[in-house]
Amino acid sequence: MTDSKTLETIVDAFSKQTSFIDRKPIVVMDAEIATNENLIMLREKYYDYICVTCNKLKDYEVRASTN
Repeated sequence: MTDSKTLETIVDAFSKQTSFIDRKPIVVMDAEIATNENLIMLREKYYDYICVTCNKLKDYEVRASTN
């Protein structure tokens, strides 16, 4: 799916089929899906993510997982 508005539906369906107990999922997405709203939603649901951007990198932060 390429519609950025469907990511939460997909993540919720995926969450019902998996467990965070033994492993932590990582969402990999392209720039069209990586909207600010989607990145906030993923953080709120405790998902890590990797994405690309179409813009020049201006200010970014790399966060290491503490788990």
